[in-house]
Amino acid sequence: MTTKIVNIQTDGTVLSHCDVHKRLEMKYVYLLEHTHVYSSDEEDIKTIGIYATKEEAMAVIDKLKIVSGFNKCPQGFSIDKYKLGQTFWQEGYIGE
Repeated sequence: MTTKIVNIQTDGTVLSHCDVHKRLEMKYVYLLEHTHVYSSDEEDIKTIGIYATKEEAMAVIDKLKIVSGFNKCPQGFSIDKYKLGQTFWQEGYIGE
C-alpha cells in the first residue's frame, strides 16, 4: 500500500508533495502589512500575513482592498521580503 501525503492550505488549496518540498526549500518570505495613518501622531499598523511568494501576498491585497476599512486606505498595503534565519533587529531600545 502506498500513502500519498498532501498538504491542505487554510483556503482549501491542495499542495502536492513537490509543492510542499519547494516551500520547505524557500529562503525568503513576504510580510504583508497595512498601515492607516489617521494623523501626524496616530497610525494603525496591521500584520495581515506572511506568504511564500510575493504573488500570494498581492492576491490577498486584491481581496482586501475592497473590504470595509481597507477600502478607505488602499495605498496602505506594503509587502516586505525577509530572508529566513536572519536576525533583523540587533540593537537595544529605549523602554518607557
